[in-house]
Amino acid sequence: MKLDGAISAQYTPRYSPLLIFRVTPLPKLQVALIAVAYLSEAVTVSFIYPFINERLSEMSSTPKELARRSGLLFACCAATQFISTYFWGTLSDRVGRKPILLVCFLICAISTVGFGAGTTFLEILIFRTLTGTSYGDFSDRDSSAIADVTDSTNQARAFSFLVLSWTVGSAFSPLIGGFLSHPEKLFPGVFGSSTYFTRHPYALPCFTVAGISFLLFLLIAFFLEEVSRSRFLHNGDTCPTTSDLSAEALGPDTSTRLSVLQILGDPLVRNLLISYGFLALTSASNDIIFALWMFLPIDDGGLGFSPSQIAVIISIGNILGAFVTTTLFPWLHHRFGTLPIYRCAIGLDVLFVMLYPIVHALAAGPAVQRPRDAGETPLNDGMWSNVAFPVLVGIGLMLTIKGFSVLAFGCVMVLVTASAPSPRSLGAVNSLSLMTASFARSIGPPLYANIFAISMGGSGHGLIWIFMSAMVLLSLLASFRAKEEHKEWRRSIG
Repeated sequence: MKLDGAISAQYTPRYSPLLIFRVTPLPKLQVALIAVAYLSEAVTVSFIYPFINERLSEMSSTPKELARRSGLLFACCAATQFISTYFWGTLSDRVGRKPILLVCFLICAISTVGFGAGTTFLEILIFRTLTGTSYGDFSDRDSSAIADVTDSTNQARAFSFLVLSWTVGSAFSPLIGGFLSHPEKLFPGVFGSSTYFTRHPYALPCFTVAGISFLLFLLIAFFLEEVSRSRFLHNGDTCPTTSDLSAEALGPDTSTRLSVLQILGDPLVRNLLISYGFLALTSASNDIIFALWMFLPIDDGGLGFSPSQIAVIISIGNILGAFVTTTLFPWLHHRFGTLPIYRCAIGLDVLFVMLYPIVHALAAGPAVQRPRDAGETPLNDGMWSNVAFPVLVGIGLMLTIKGFSVLAFGCVMVLVTASAPSPRSLGAVNSLSLMTASFARSIGPPLYANIFAISMGGSGHGLIWIFMSAMVLLSLLASFRAKEEHKEWRRSIG
């Protein structure tokens, strides 16, 4: 059997095939455009973390109201992601990837401009929720677009560029939000006389991110080719993926498409989705609490950091996590296996949560309170001069723990892939895992934020740390229900 441009193979169904692969060259421009689109999503997701709580504080009468509104904002965004996942995915199958990408980037650009220009909580809630719909299934659409322009011989290499893009975007996007907010103070020579940016101090980072989205809209409109799998057709035969070849070699049982109920009826898949749901809930909620905790004044249980300080801390944490994932994870995975790393990474979050009250106690110790605007000037050498050294050590320890805890996500992706009952159900299992994570991220933030609000003073002091520790322990217990089984169809391609 001859498959031009992709795979040359000779095999007999139901017998172990001898496959001779010829790696297809990557379509560099197409993969680059999709990778940059993925980077744009990472920027859109995380650029608001450094300044969002300061912005909400200006719209809230009390720190408790601030905490609740912060949780609601992130929950609504995650909820629209969850709702729009299936819609965008099925629509892109009918009309193509390119039109959907164009529509979503346009929505993202417009809604981000509105988010920056909004002056009330209702306005920014509506616009951020609209932004959530624009990347509701972005990772799935990018994966589909990559699948359209690659085959089984070069797909893994193409996906590695998506990982790199997300890493770069998530590492540097907080700096956009932290160092471009309040431009009238940071760049008085340029924006000091601007009435608009004085009235809208958070517009510049939003306009910058919207500009990135609009630039991607233009690049995709002019340079991205709409390519379907039909380009691999030759004499009526479709180029099969590795999973397709494996399915045919193993017989009809593994090539049968399973319904969602049949997939959920598999205990291996069901238990893994439960574990992934807990992981997504605790991780997303912890990220929001971490940013809120760093911003809140010391008297309200936080650290009183400025947006620029928060931006630097989040960026360092993301860079550290990317380093651990890309350099240490392959070695650790080979040495210890998936499940031990998965459980240890989840367990590290208990230590992370325990450090919240300890670091706050260290911050509350010095008699001299740090000013609210400490570090708002990026070139100021005294950016951290008002932060006690033990506090910096504590933050560094938290970031180190967080950097290793992200290994859980690398492990869960391996487990999700290995849990698929058949090669034909791999896509469905991945979609179910994405929807489970999105749903968990929509209920976690408001729950955590409301408990954090209760914890501020009074008899509820410390309740949030007890609750967060309990949730991490539940996530750890759920991880012991997850199993790793290499199905026969996976062994055949391994």
